[in-house]
Amino acid sequence: WLRGVTRTDPKRLHLRMSDLLQPEARVATEEAFPDFLQVGGTRLPLEYHFDPGHPADGVTLVVPLPLVNQISAERCEWLVPGLLEERIVALLRGLPKAIRKQLVPIPDTARELVRRLGPSERPLLVALADELRAMKGLYIPGEAWDESAVPEHLRMNLRLTDEQGNTLAAGRELGRLKQTHGQAGQDQFARIPAAGLEREGITRWDFDTLAEAVTLERGGIRLLGYPALVDRGDSVSLAVLDSPENAARAMRAGLRRLLMLHLGGELRTLRKNLPELNRLRLQYAKAAPPAGGNDSAADIAEELIALTLDLTFLEGRPPLRQRAEFEARLAENKGTLMGVGMQVCRLVGEILERYQTLRQQLAAITQPHWLPTLEDLHRQWDALVFRGFLQTTPYAALKHYPRYLRAALIRVERLRYGAAQDQRGMSEMAPLLEKWCNRRDAARKAGRRDPRLEEIRWQLEELRVSLFAQQVGTAYPVSVQRIEKHWRALGL
Repeated sequence: WLRGVTRTDPKRLHLRMSDLLQPEARVATEEAFPDFLQVGGTRLPLEYHFDPGHPADGVTLVVPLPLVNQISAERCEWLVPGLLEERIVALLRGLPKAIRKQLVPIPDTARELVRRLGPSERPLLVALADELRAMKGLYIPGEAWDESAVPEHLRMNLRLTDEQGNTLAAGRELGRLKQTHGQAGQDQFARIPAAGLEREGITRWDFDTLAEAVTLERGGIRLLGYPALVDRGDSVSLAVLDSPENAARAMRAGLRRLLMLHLGGELRTLRKNLPELNRLRLQYAKAAPPAGGNDSAADIAEELIALTLDLTFLEGRPPLRQRAEFEARLAENKGTLMGVGMQVCRLVGEILERYQTLRQQLAAITQPHWLPTLEDLHRQWDALVFRGFLQTTPYAALKHYPRYLRAALIRVERLRYGAAQDQRGMSEMAPLLEKWCNRRDAARKAGRRDPRLEEIRWQLEELRVSLFAQQVGTAYPVSVQRIEKHWRALGL
């Protein structure tokens, strides 16, 4: 029966030899090639197809469409225990020779890694790099890994299904599946009954505690849902969403709207007293749309008010999920609303003033040999200031924007007598910046948000200040070498 089988099919072996196996061996086979993968509160079926060249070769996770946003790319990288060692062998063999020769024999190293590691929500490459550092004192930079060395059958395949179990889409790129079907999945999840938890038309926090997660049932299947307040414009609704990430985003906006509804008079006063609003609107109109082209930003007055509410009631504070906590936070801080609003307007006014000046100065430059610097500055400002940036930029970074833009203006002034020095600074930064861009693009393609890359991103902004306008001053000591060291410490 085994004659002619290209690669062992563990499920077929399990089915045909189950009567011959001792109970311990049977359990081991079932652990190596389980029938289900636990995702949140749901056991999702796994299918095995061992046919080289077939689109479904390897292991397939069957995902009902409403659960697509609960699947993490990190967990998929770990496959199932019976395939993990083979995947790790492929990754180790794809390393540069100078690193690879320190890991021979590769199969033994992979076996030891499997013994020491277990599936988790950590990216597999991060876990491998950390464990190899602990085992052998060997640092493996993120760019040394070559995921193209992993054969297709050692990448998790995903099959999205409708309510009847029919295939809607399949593939091994979770990020692309989420991009295409994530909204439809979220919409379908929202239609799952939530046992009286959902409400519309809420204008006051008139309920007690909002749980972080609840268990739902549909067709006898247990699902985890994540309650959140959802902004509906003139009210909020209480909804159960399909993932912690979607719930956190919705909750922030929902809390903001509920605060607005509680602060009618105070907000009207704030809105009337926003300084130089017309000037800010004109300057903001020049900003580019956000990356990806999804330009849904509100009027800048609404963004200023939203940021003011965030800083007054939410930023840097514990999450609000109980009525008493919400009412206490509201009472303790609403008296500072106007003062915070004026601070926000001064900060945003300074940012947009310098942004407009920078645009005007760059538009006046015609020297062709300055083109690389101009392109670099364009990329920098488009990543900093775009429509909607006030709501998507962490305030810890936003408050440094005036300094970043002042440094960019000084850099432009220096070009007239220091173009060669500017080129040296760009050359010094270029390898690190390119490495960061590559890792960011790979994370986006995989549908993954990596907070370590966000941390490096703001260090790169400080590096620009240090290289091109040192007199402005950095928030902390920074250099290419320091960032490289921190990069290694983060396991990137």
